[in-house]
Amino acid sequence: MAITSKNKRYLDFTPMLFHIFNNECSHVYCSDRLQHNADGTFDISAYHSDYKTLEPRKYTIHYDQKKHRFYVNRYIRFRYFKNEILNNKLFFISPLLWKDPYETVFFENNMQIGNDKYNVWCICTTYESVFNEESAWKRSGVGLDICNTDDKIVRVSYHFDKFCELLEQISGFYQNKVEFYISIIDYSQSKDTLIKKNVSQIKSLDEYLNLLSLKRKAFFYEYEMRIFAVVKDKDFYNNNDKNSTRNCEDKVNELFEAELGNNSPLKLSDAVFSVTMPPLEPFKRTDVRFEIYDKLQDLDNLDLRVQLKKLFSTPRIVQQSRLYTSNQDSSWVGKIMKNYKQHGEVKI
Repeated sequence: MAITSKNKRYLDFTPMLFHIFNNECSHVYCSDRLQHNADGTFDISAYHSDYKTLEPRKYTIHYDQKKHRFYVNRYIRFRYFKNEILNNKLFFISPLLWKDPYETVFFENNMQIGNDKYNVWCICTTYESVFNEESAWKRSGVGLDICNTDDKIVRVSYHFDKFCELLEQISGFYQNKVEFYISIIDYSQSKDTLIKKNVSQIKSLDEYLNLLSLKRKAFFYEYEMRIFAVVKDKDFYNNNDKNSTRNCEDKVNELFEAELGNNSPLKLSDAVFSVTMPPLEPFKRTDVRFEIYDKLQDLDNLDLRVQLKKLFSTPRIVQQSRLYTSNQDSSWVGKIMKNYKQHGEVKI
């Protein structure tokens, strides 16, 4: 159980032992802010000032249905996402690359805990796609000046259950020497409380990952979920088995290319539910383009739509963000894509 006091908020990370496709994710751990219930629901609790629990949000997943699933969303540059799908890898980055200095204040490369030395990488996701949509797009770098399709940001929504299954298979590919920890971010901190924390006596990996799950109150709108990939240095990098060191020896500090392996029954694309294309920044009402904003937005992302359709071997939902418009009519795009599917070329 978690321990709550005026000064501390320690989380327990426990294995996700719920069944997915008759397998158990015994190398994927979740913090106590993400409670999995026996009836297939998830309770998510976040923490704000004074460590008070906010109203839990309940999400439901049904493994035998396509509706009411729990999705996690990742904002990522298209070129990186395409690389992941084509190579069947997930790219985790080092927290050293996080831009906010208050997020890296506790991170040390090859973290030493007792006699064990660890390397940690992370994927940052959000479990909301509506309440924080505008801030998420802007934070990811969406703008009018992005013309190159590869440089555009997309929002990838993953089935959480299938994503955890993929993580379990990645762990198996590396002979269970890689383990994954999923944490809901605690937004209870201020700059002063973060700086003043005494971290000189970290006694467990849980405590260390708890520190990497703290953010300032100002970022509460993010609804962030972090997925950490963790390896013990001596077990992973000094092993002679080539599968244990593949793609990692020269990139230990910044990047972990997590492979599923050629024999994996699931592909990374299997976990993808939908891909949302970025919105075009809105025009002022006095702008002559205001009346045709919807069509300009679809035109702006037409090549991206084509590339996404080509990327998947089986159909996936590819949709346009309608953040700045209430018009949902995109039938004209549907006709273009139908013609593309039939003739292999785009005609406007």
